[in-house]
Amino acid sequence: EKKEELLAKHVNATMTKLGLVENEYVSTHVRIRYPVPRFASKRKERVAMDQNGVLLFEGEHKGYLIGLMQNAVNCGHLLAPDLPMYFASDHLDATKYAVSTGITVDGGKVIQPVGLEHDKMPVHVGVREFQNFHMDDFFPVFEDLLIMGGSRCVSHGIGSFGSFGAGLAGNRCRAVHRKFNGAPEPCPNTRGDRKKMKIADFERLLEEEPGGVWDRKKIHCNISEVI
Repeated sequence: EKKEELLAKHVNATMTKLGLVENEYVSTHVRIRYPVPRFASKRKERVAMDQNGVLLFEGEHKGYLIGLMQNAVNCGHLLAPDLPMYFASDHLDATKYAVSTGITVDGGKVIQPVGLEHDKMPVHVGVREFQNFHMDDFFPVFEDLLIMGGSRCVSHGIGSFGSFGAGLAGNRCRAVHRKFNGAPEPCPNTRGDRKKMKIADFERLLEEEPGGVWDRKKIHCNISEVI
């Protein structure tokens, strides 16, 4: 059996298990492990948190990250209040928290999303040591992506993964819930609108969160938002 056929079966089985029907749910994606200037000032430490999954979902980190998740879920809920929500993230503990505890949004309502509860940290698709992984190790990542692609609406942060999922869904209904520097962006907002932006304005965006630490020579941005 070909790998793509096996992956398709995984996606269909997961959607059936979670009660999801194509175009009849909203997806929310949160990059927990990126960007993390709040927790690491050195680029090497930030890369380790992102690609190696060493950011712990506990202590002061947990409180801050739950705040990011609440804002992200609120943005997704506002897009389609009457639809069920699929939650995906790059951190297994964050996803487990969201689907088991629920997320409180504006107005005090508790949203109970569904999602894939991984037994290990999702593999970063940019990891360099591919020889240490089996192809099946990447299945959960592609499941998240393809399920997001079947959504009616997508709430995502910065980075290419969430925006790719929104693109697969047609970019017809989306919200961007974080700023370029990683700070939460309350909804409703216009960050999901496709509009041109002068590169000269990018520096101003990076300064929106006081104390942010960045290496501007190596900064990555969402090409769909900066032209």
